Amino acid sequence: MDYTSRHQRDEVWHILQARRRLGEDLLGHLDLSELSLPVFEAHGTTFRDTCFVKASLGESRWLECVFKGAELRQAELPGALFEGCTLDQARLMELDVRGATFADCDFRGAYLSRIGFQGGLATRCVFDGCDFTAADFRDARLIHCKFQAPRQLGGANLARVDLRGAILIDCNLEGVNLREADLRGATFVSCDLRGANAVEADLADASLIACNAEGINLVESKREGLRHAATRFFHAKT
Repeated sequence: MDYTSRHQRDEVWHILQARRRLGEDLLGHLDLSELSLPVFEAHGTTFRDTCFVKASLGESRWLECVFKGAELRQAELPGALFEGCTLDQARLMELDVRGATFADCDFRGAYLSRIGFQGGLATRCVFDGCDFTAADFRDARLIHCKFQAPRQLGGANLARVDLRGAILIDCNLEGVNLREADLRGATFVSCDLRGANAVEADLADASLIACNAEGINLVESKREGLRHAATRFFHAKT
């Protein structure tokens, strides 16, 4: 069923409260800000320009959903599951997804600045042209993920990102901007860090294992206690 702007906000709220589940429905141009709907599930649903600002959707499940231009700024989805979802130009600034799981998700041009992903898990996700400025990934696990950006921008923007204690395995971080990033205690295993910009980043007590860090820029970075094994640093700048 299609739920669009012609439906009244309260009408849609009552439907969602009653069903607690959406199938292959379309929600377009709807204001669902501050919606409180824990333990909610959507499967194959399309959310086009739908507003979830400050919504509370903890422990929700989103399977093969499409978020095109949707806004989830400051929404709360701790412990949520996103599987096979596309988040095309979604606005996720300051989104709270602590302890959430993202699997096989495609982020195209999504805005992820100041997102709270502490303790979360992301596997086989593609972050294409995303802005992660000051995002919080403390103690998160990122496995088989790709961080991409248009060639003219040089690499994905992870400036000032907080990755303290995070674990990254087999991630493509080629050319990413990690300027002033907090990487203390982070572990990188089999990651591609070629040409990454880590100027003024804090890598104290971080570990790089079997990584390719050729051409990485470590100028003015903090490297006390940095451990590395089987990692290539050819042409690195220090």
